[in-house]
Amino acid sequence: LPLAAMAMELPPEDLEAIVELGLLEVAASGATTVVESFRQSQAMTFDVAARLGLRFYGAPYLFSAASYAAGDTGTGGTLRDDARHLVAETLRFHRDYDGGADGRLKFVLGPHAVDTCDAALLAAVRDAAAETGCLVTLHAAQSAGERQIMMDRHGEGALDHLTRAGLLGPGTILAHCIHLDDTEIGRMADSGAAVASCPTVFARGGDFAPYWRFKRRGVRVGLGTDAYRMDFITEMRNAGLVSKLEEHAGGIASAHDLLATATVDAAAILGRSDLGILRAGAQADIVIVDLSRASLQPIFDPVKSLVWYASAQDIDTVLVAGNFVMRDRMPATGDPARVAAKAGRAVRKVWDNARARGLIS
Repeated sequence: LPLAAMAMELPPEDLEAIVELGLLEVAASGATTVVESFRQSQAMTFDVAARLGLRFYGAPYLFSAASYAAGDTGTGGTLRDDARHLVAETLRFHRDYDGGADGRLKFVLGPHAVDTCDAALLAAVRDAAAETGCLVTLHAAQSAGERQIMMDRHGEGALDHLTRAGLLGPGTILAHCIHLDDTEIGRMADSGAAVASCPTVFARGGDFAPYWRFKRRGVRVGLGTDAYRMDFITEMRNAGLVSKLEEHAGGIASAHDLLATATVDAAAILGRSDLGILRAGAQADIVIVDLSRASLQPIFDPVKSLVWYASAQDIDTVLVAGNFVMRDRMPATGDPARVAAKAGRAVRKVWDNARARGLIS
């Protein structure tokens, strides 16, 4: 079993502690709005996000049959009626959470990936999105192995498959997309679909995931951490550095470009003109960064100082919809030391179990 699946064996209170620790880290790094995918057994993520005061777009995962998800290239998978049932079941989260916490909670349809969801499931997701108006997010073109599976099964790549399923459009957010060629990226730009670019986790694995590859072609881009260290300022910086390295060009991916990508551009992907900007009528989402710290001096351009030199430790205050989420570098609700201790013990249980099964040394 992969470690993520083994974590699902934990009791609910341990899972909740891990979720809370992650969301506290997100809040402390200045991310006021989060789009997050998770296993359906982690539905408490909605509740934790609401309690912490975040604006949260939650996408409980949908998978086809286990043999299909494991990479079976045969005809196995989800029958059409089963697919409709799976989607109908996940829509309970829409009924229970969408619009909750004074509108801060939103439900997103979350088929896991193009290689773990068959055509019937993707079609059922498409129909549900049209009926509810919900966004859709899934992984696509994220590895060479996935691309080969798609060619073996369908004789086409991820974008062709999503086009055939009716899911390549403005309401879809695709995670990663690092294995697309220039022609495919141009098609993605024309479609209006968006990419969630997560450069740091891929850099650690030795791969380029440069957000600028999409930005320069007109694809709508948001930034994510993919559960890597959730310091969103550091993620902005790494997005710029990885892009500069891939293009061998220091003049691209400026601090101002990166800040726009992380704010107004990301808000537009969610269809929200009231987020990512400070103006009358917008949501009062405010992040206050302490630029007086010695490590940030001298300051000539505060945006450049923020992106190239700051970190989550420099954030003093975070407000979402005018309410304090962080104040004086401390969460407005919750006890981070207690949560960190409890989550640490829970993760150690997963590691110990993995060692016992010979999965890690």
